[in-house]
Amino acid sequence: MSATHLGDLDHTVRLAVREKRFQDALKLLQQAVEADPERADLYESMGAVSTMAGRDAEAAVHFRRACDLQPEKAAAYVNLGAVQNRMGQHEAAVESLL
Repeated sequence: MSATHLGDLDHTVRLAVREKRFQDALKLLQQAVEADPERADLYESMGAVSTMAGRDAEAAVHFRRACDLQPEKAAAYVNLGAVQNRMGQHEAAVESLL
């Protein structure tokens, strides 16, 4: 995926989120993931948008994938732990944060 295309994607996703069109944003991000499935940042974005849409179970899946792809990046673990905590998965949340 070219830098220009990524810039366009980022802008379009941000616009969809600002307009609360979360499903549109998720579709765009899913297309990007299909083109480049090893991009942890795309899964983090999908997790964030899923969280905004109130879809915590989906968000947890996306954040977990981001953790798997880029285990040295703390933000995905923090977001995963927060989502797990909201879902009442307190032990899993603590584990994600350790």
